[in-house]
Amino acid sequence: MRPAKLKRHQEILHFEYVDKSIEFYQRKLDEFNNQRQTFKKILSVPPNVLLASYKVSFQIAKCKKTHHIGENLILPAAIDIVRIMFSESYAKQLEKIPLSDNTVGRRINDISEDLCHRLVSQLRTTKFAIQVDEATDITKDAHLIAYVRYIAENNILEDILFCKPIPGRATSIEIFNIIDSFLKKTISRGIIVLD
Repeated sequence: MRPAKLKRHQEILHFEYVDKSIEFYQRKLDEFNNQRQTFKKILSVPPNVLLASYKVSFQIAKCKKTHHIGENLILPAAIDIVRIMFSESYAKQLEKIPLSDNTVGRRINDISEDLCHRLVSQLRTTKFAIQVDEATDITKDAHLIAYVRYIAENNILEDILFCKPIPGRATSIEIFNIIDSFLKKTISRGIIVLD
């Protein structure tokens, strides 16, 4: 910014700091940088704690339980078990594992995206066939489920490629558009290369 505009900004919005010395501003800058470092230390999660959070979230997803079960049941039970079997210091380490319902939801989404990315990467190296099916959920909303069959290590495997909601009516054009947008998205990320 131009010095005149910066000075006018300070006089109008921060008039209480107009007569402060350079050392004051330097001290404020140092405080800000120290605060950033403190936040970075607080917000960084050790790798083993992060791995434990992902493992528990995966188990919650496999059992099809609600996300808050990690924070309300699993973590307190694990802390009690470790406290009884080992010691209080080990139990305190378990308290660092983030298992709130939002965190578990994010972890499950990350795992889902990773599985999809691995499947689509596998499809790059082999020929595959897509089969689609329409299903409705409990709220009577229609979803398009795309299954994929492919060869891996001399075995024919079948996986779910995606499940997307069908907006409007389930016409052939809508189904084509859903499949087309999925393939374009994966091609643009360089995951699938069509011959």
